[in-house]
Amino acid sequence: MFAFVDTVDEVTEYFDRGQADETFGEVMHEMVTTARIATRDGHSDYGHMLKGFAREYLDSLTHRGALLILGDARNNYHWTETDSLRTLTERVRHAYWLNPERREEWGTGDSDADVYAEVIDMYECRNAQQLAKVIGDLLPV
Repeated sequence: MFAFVDTVDEVTEYFDRGQADETFGEVMHEMVTTARIATRDGHSDYGHMLKGFAREYLDSLTHRGALLILGDARNNYHWTETDSLRTLTERVRHAYWLNPERREEWGTGDSDADVYAEVIDMYECRNAQQLAKVIGDLLPV
């Protein structure tokens, strides 16, 4: 599992420790404060994250796996690095982006959702009902 703000880091260890005495909130706090997920200005930078993921973690993706990105694609006017996203999607069998913003907001202001949606299947996913529909539509019957 990976997390990012403006930089991406592998964070599986934070959730895979099996520490019964730690709450989810405590684990999240530790991850946010110690993982290398915000090393620049602390504003989301999907392009920097995608380029870094392709450079550092590309081998973690295989043709048997899937890539799932969760985020609003608000890129704060940074470079999109769609070539890096394309590299990632070509390494996996399935690639999906779940976006918590209304589809009508994609491509407005600092949103690069419309740009990324040209490379990866992007779904509006704002609530449990939409999540259930996305999962139902994507899982093989």
